[in-house]
Amino acid sequence: MSGTGFGPGGIMKGAAIGGAAAGVLNVILYVAGGAAGAEYMMMPPGATDFAPIPIAMPFILSLVPALLGGGVLIGLTKVVPDKAWKVFLGLCAVAYLVMLAGPPLQMAEDTAAIVFLELMHVVAVAGAIVGIHKFGRS
Repeated sequence: MSGTGFGPGGIMKGAAIGGAAAGVLNVILYVAGGAAGAEYMMMPPGATDFAPIPIAMPFILSLVPALLGGGVLIGLTKVVPDKAWKVFLGLCAVAYLVMLAGPPLQMAEDTAAIVFLELMHVVAVAGAIVGIHKFGRS
């Protein structure tokens, strides 16, 4: 990546911008899903009953993984500098496929919630990738 103009500061800047933009879009999707009848529920640690997922969670769960992904990409630039971006994209694809069948299907019981949670996952992954690619050059 260093040969293509990406550096640690630029990568993290892009991850932050992309993650934050995805977070805002995901909060909008969260609200739209709620209006469409989606019930976002989770079992908090130590609880015995399901509780609603707080509205801030789509933002947080878009921003934090984007920043972690940025950290992974920085590590890849040290290990495989010429192939870091391709390896990063491959890891993003694998992570998305794991998420596709993971939490949304396990946490949601209604179709609207599953559809909107899956859309939020697409937005989160795309936000990280696009943010780093567009704004990540140092």
